[in-house]
Amino acid sequence: MSVRISLTTAETVGAMALSMGKTGALPQIEAKAVMKALQEAARKSGQDTAPKEKSVRLLTTKQAAERLGCSRRTVLRMLDDGTLTRRYLRPGKAKSLRISAEDIDAMAGKGGLADD
Repeated sequence: MSVRISLTTAETVGAMALSMGKTGALPQIEAKAVMKALQEAARKSGQDTAPKEKSVRLLTTKQAAERLGCSRRTVLRMLDDGTLTRRYLRPGKAKSLRISAEDIDAMAGKGGLADD
């Protein structure tokens, strides 16, 4: 039976095993052996590198307003009505609110805001 495992999964499970080894729930030598076996299985699966996440450029509401040529308040209204998607750098912190530059550029490419 062949099992494919990614390096990311191997590192996660291995870290859990090492943690269990430090707490005494699993002998440390066995925890290290689990970590090594998982990493080796990941390498044999051809998954040596974790998938790279696409980097997303984020803008503040002020930056978004400048790109769209509108007020910051208008950007906040668009967030409220769902036209734009909110993203937070630190969930629960209002000052960490950001908007994807890709969303803003797409909106600007469509002609920006409709005239009122």
